[in-house]
Amino acid sequence: MKQLFASALLAVLIGCTVPPEDALQYKYDDGFWVEAIDTILDVNDNPFNHDNTIYVPGKEYIYDYQFFTKDGQERKISQQGYSLRPLDSLTTMTIMKFSVEADTDRFLGGKDPEYAQTELKYRYYLINDSINPPVESSGVIENEKNVWMHPWRRARLFYYLQLNPYPFIQAPYEIGNTFEWSFLVGGQWGDKEWASWEGNVELTHQYEIVAKEKVSTSFAGDLECVVVEGVGTSELGRTTLTSYFNETYGFVRFDYLNIDSSRFIINLIEVKEKP
Repeated sequence: MKQLFASALLAVLIGCTVPPEDALQYKYDDGFWVEAIDTILDVNDNPFNHDNTIYVPGKEYIYDYQFFTKDGQERKISQQGYSLRPLDSLTTMTIMKFSVEADTDRFLGGKDPEYAQTELKYRYYLINDSINPPVESSGVIENEKNVWMHPWRRARLFYYLQLNPYPFIQAPYEIGNTFEWSFLVGGQWGDKEWASWEGNVELTHQYEIVAKEKVSTSFAGDLECVVVEGVGTSELGRTTLTSYFNETYGFVRFDYLNIDSSRFIINLIEVKEKP
């Protein structure tokens, strides 16, 4: 996985914790457990999809969100992600929800097994339920040892999430388990309104499983979730993510505290199964 972000994120992983004992069918590299696959035979048959149970082709995970400014005002994101709107003045260009869905088979890494991810499609839905193009692509690592996912990162306001801990959980899913990873993020993900920099900045993300709680959902009732607290630190400041993970539906809630103390709260509201 030496080039995990070379094409998808333009960042380079640089640090990890000491790995636990190797399992036979996995390898531990750059902070993650990934399937030990050495050769990609067909770019239309992604072998990293084969053991997924959550992020599988044909299931779209749809989320709604709240965005709070640093002074606590709730807003929605409009104009392709470039502006904020008060709740009483939304427009047809207001983003109301967004989703992730595993691509059917295509392997985003070409024939390079070091990419080691399932490709995800990221969609953004407007106030009238139409899709706000383009549909973006990135990835998720999912296996029995860990689940890690790229955040949404459409310009401009979703760039906040590049500085926050990424959604990540690593087995054992028990209170007290800790893990971490670090990477370099380029200045193209910054914004003069909250944080800007030249070149790359090192981010370190530290995680701890802190609780097991039930989360109430509109589509499946109360779900048993593992609560993961993540803290991101860099020369730019401190960010946090509290995520709620269910072993059937994956990440069902995210509570992000951004670099300037604004906040994203994101909740899974629907899992749409496609024929």
